[in-house]
Amino acid sequence: MRILVGLMTAGLIAGLAGPAAALSSLGASRRATPVAYAKVDMDTSTVLTFGGKGTVSATASCPGFGYCDITFNGVFPTDISADKVIITALAQSYSYGVANAYVYSAQPNQIGVEVYNWKSDDLSYATPSPIFVTLHIGR
Repeated sequence: MRILVGLMTAGLIAGLAGPAAALSSLGASRRATPVAYAKVDMDTSTVLTFGGKGTVSATASCPGFGYCDITFNGVFPTDISADKVIITALAQSYSYGVANAYVYSAQPNQIGVEVYNWKSDDLSYATPSPIFVTLHIGR
């Protein structure tokens, strides 16, 4: 009986190890490790820094008016969806800066995010300030 249980356990572990990179990023997020993050200069559409478990690159397109599209490329869980991605966005600001974001696309190789940045004291766009985006994957 012990041998049978041992073989069943080994088979289960081997079956789970197949998509190792995808499971790795999912496990990282469950341990509160971000699967993707970036600091983006909205004035120049420059990704100043990026990272995360499974993320290999990040790009930004910020056409102005307090809006930016950020794309994270990498290896993410195969069952990922926009609803499973938990996003946090912050504005670097000295006067009431606010950032708001949502995930518009999530696939096993790419996550797309839109970020809006403005000043809360007068509702004007705060494009020149950098923004910070962090992504986790929920269950």
